Amino acid sequence: MLTPFLGGRELSNRELTGQINATALTSLVFLEKIDLSNNQLYGSIPVTMGNLPSLKELGLSRNFLKGSIPSSLGNLSSLVYLYLWCNMLSGQIPKELGNLSNLRVMNLAFNELTGQLPPELGRLGSLYALELSSNNLSGDLQGNCSHFTSDQLGWFGVGGNRLTGQIPRFIANWTQLYYLSLSGNDFEGELPLELLFNMSNLEYLYVSDVRSSAGFPFPKYANMTGITFLMIRNCSISGEIPPYIGDWSSLTYL
Repeated sequence: MLTPFLGGRELSNRELTGQINATALTSLVFLEKIDLSNNQLYGSIPVTMGNLPSLKELGLSRNFLKGSIPSSLGNLSSLVYLYLWCNMLSGQIPKELGNLSNLRVMNLAFNELTGQLPPELGRLGSLYALELSSNNLSGDLQGNCSHFTSDQLGWFGVGGNRLTGQIPRFIANWTQLYYLSLSGNDFEGELPLELLFNMSNLEYLYVSDVRSSAGFPFPKYANMTGITFLMIRNCSISGEIPPYIGDWSSLTYL
């Protein structure tokens, strides 16, 4: 997803093993791209990776990296793309990542991250995609994501965590969103379908396992004609399936 060519070193898919050499990174002040994804690297992410002022893309996905995400990555003022997905990273998401004012994509999915989403991530005004699915994140979105102000946010994925509370209504303010995954958490209470079904740019909507004793009817009106993938599984939906779903010609999965 969103992987442009930048001047730097691309060493992905090379069957590399061992740990990342922390000392070797200290003098690479002009390096713009590191891609070590799809290898067999283990150990931790060196703290010294936060000392690369020109770095625009950091790709360490699909390795065996453990330990916490260094807070020093928040010093990468030029960073645009951060790919750490599919490792064994643990601990909390550093609040310092909220300092990355140029960041467009943050993908930390498929790790073992815990704790709450740092409210500081709401300062990422350039952010287009935030993917945090399949971790052990907890807390509620209501308090931790209410500061998101990016009018460019197109991708928001937090499925497969341990998030609680209600699905916040302010998600409908992210008007550019085309991918929204909230499934596989412990949400309860209101499911704001009347808002979600009127997010006109949505193409993928994943919601599941919302506990409620009252149940939720489909909204009377919807404006989601570009929807391709719609999942609202185990959400206590009641009433009839509305006729407007039959007009969604792009729908391939219901």
